[in-house]
Amino acid sequence: MEEMSKISGVPVDRLQRGHGVYLTQCGQCHELVKPESLKVADWRLVMPGMCWNAGLTRADEALLLEYVLAAKSVDDGKKKALPGGRAL
Repeated sequence: MEEMSKISGVPVDRLQRGHGVYLTQCGQCHELVKPESLKVADWRLVMPGMCWNAGLTRADEALLLEYVLAAKSVDDGKKKALPGGRAL
């Protein structure tokens, strides 16, 4: 979480709360989707509808999106740091 916070600029406590929403809510309707598996634009497109279907508040939706995008940014940074853009 510390690395995610440094890269994204989102405070650790918000990332932890978003991670909690991710773990408790997202898996109720489908398998958990890894943050790095979708593009940022795709997350921004599908997240509102999924959150609405799950009955999440706007506050929880914001926390969830911050967490997913922060996790993705860490993964994207690792890919850029390796030769050929390969993940660790």
